[in-house]
Amino acid sequence: MGIISKVIVRSRTKGFWFLSLFLITLTAFGQQSNDYKGLPFIANYEPATYEAGIQNWDIIQDDVGRIYIANNLGLLEFDGKFWKRYGLNNTKVRSAFWGKDGRIYVGSQADFGFLSSDETGTLKYTSLADSLPSSIRDFDETWKIFGQNNVVYFCTFKRIYVYDGETVEPINSDKRLDISFQIDNQIYTQITGDGLFFGNTTRLQAHSQWGFFLKKFGFQISCPTIMTNG
Repeated sequence: MGIISKVIVRSRTKGFWFLSLFLITLTAFGQQSNDYKGLPFIANYEPATYEAGIQNWDIIQDDVGRIYIANNLGLLEFDGKFWKRYGLNNTKVRSAFWGKDGRIYVGSQADFGFLSSDETGTLKYTSLADSLPSSIRDFDETWKIFGQNNVVYFCTFKRIYVYDGETVEPINSDKRLDISFQIDNQIYTQITGDGLFFGNTTRLQAHSQWGFFLKKFGFQISCPTIMTNG
């Protein structure tokens, strides 16, 4: 009441009661708003609301604000009010990536591809993995997708597939790959027992600090460590 007391002493004008009421209201509002200060506005959506699986693996946003979520029962779309699900060959979707070309690239069980709008604006799925020869179609799941310039990388535990907008080419490995990740437009992956590798569009190369990572798993490697020792 210190501020209001000074107003009472110094104010003898016609508008005194209005000013006092305003200050009291403002003070009360300020006290209430402090309860929410610094807290984000969060809305929780249950599986029953979006009518899909209980596990969500990845989330992206397009250039008009729509949200896309990799879900066990397909790819979910949310425009802020309504939900929609795309089945995508009835597989579990593990990863999603919004491309500069306006396509939504997705990775799932034994499959990867993209969704693009047809002439009516409806999203349609095109599988890129279906075009692969059987000799390199033997991967399990596509866990990560990254983009660099006009190239998209689909990362599996078997190999990394590189899509340039026209064709898909593999980056092969004789051993199982761990989870891949991207730092400063560079794709990294780890081969257990062999260390850390980085990839270009054709092959994997051993990282300069490969020895440090020989007995470490990919999920134990942090971005600052790689950037410092690169």
